Amino acid sequence: MKIVLTGNYGAENAGDEMILKGLLTTLTNILPSLEITILSGNPEQTKLLHKVPSEKKFPSGVHSLISSIFDRKSQTRKTVKDCDYFILGGGGLFGGPNKKANIIWGVQALMAYFYKKPVIIYGQSVGEIRTRFEKWIIKKVFSQAALIVVRDKKSAERLKTLGINKEIHIVPDMAFALENSETKEPRKNIMVVALRQIEGLTRDFKVSVAEFIDWLTVEKRYVVKIVNFQEGDASDDILHKSILKLSEYKEHIEYLPKITDQKLLEIFQEAKLVLGMRFHSIVYSIKTKTPFISIDYAPKVQDLLGDIGLDSYMLKPEKVSLSSLKQRFEEVMKDQEKIISIEEKYTKDSYEKHQEMEKILAKILF
Repeated sequence: MKIVLTGNYGAENAGDEMILKGLLTTLTNILPSLEITILSGNPEQTKLLHKVPSEKKFPSGVHSLISSIFDRKSQTRKTVKDCDYFILGGGGLFGGPNKKANIIWGVQALMAYFYKKPVIIYGQSVGEIRTRFEKWIIKKVFSQAALIVVRDKKSAERLKTLGINKEIHIVPDMAFALENSETKEPRKNIMVVALRQIEGLTRDFKVSVAEFIDWLTVEKRYVVKIVNFQEGDASDDILHKSILKLSEYKEHIEYLPKITDQKLLEIFQEAKLVLGMRFHSIVYSIKTKTPFISIDYAPKVQDLLGDIGLDSYMLKPEKVSLSSLKQRFEEVMKDQEKIISIEEKYTKDSYEKHQEMEKILAKILF
């Protein structure tokens, strides 16, 4: 059986690559001999990382898309025409801050429908739907799907308000499909920082984060490790470097811009606290049972933490100040045993849900 799988892969985003790793694990658990091809933004990088054949995803520009349809030499076209199932993999691909994403990912699914392929939508978040066009394209993509799996309750509710009457399964992020590698090493006084550059992020925000880092290193004797979840065009690098420049105690900060998935996991496992803005920095925190302060920049963050019951530890970017961060720190430290207990239960329950979902997916495929 031939499967084509696509999502925001090959974009130098650690979270999206973790989603892909979870999807590949799920599919190979069902049948190791499946022939899987990934449509990627960077096929060579995807082949190297995941050891799976990869081709370019469909272009989303009108002229380039039409050209690809009629290009008999297009390997992407041939791969999709020859497949048995097309899987649109997870992430916050629809209804998020980037409106163009609705077109990019809508095109991938609509091309599969054009070639009369059954489409499985697996592990999606659906954010706030703001325009008629978003409503149209999301409804068009999801209403024809052979299987819909979203990663939070709010996403399911938003789809239902669009009139999607199909069964919608709710299963947490694909990262939770991966077994945890436990460590018994004691936690150290380390805070991991993983931020994201978004439109409207002010200098006051950056100053407040830098002041909080300085306070934590001087008053609480923490070492701070700043990590990039995104490289390339939308890199976290500029934001992180601007915060580094504002810090008065740089000797207590380690900046780790390019690290492997395994190394990221190890850093989270040794830390006592995470200051996370990147969605998957919060996922890593939960998986490694690490208390966190979340900076809430998108509905998918609210939806995840709302499902878990840990949304009281969030801060909107505009509410970030030295005093608000210190207050959240004290609350997290006071509640850390409760937070760790909730994270542990959620991770265990999520893994079990993924095991159950594998059985449902296997029935669809076979």
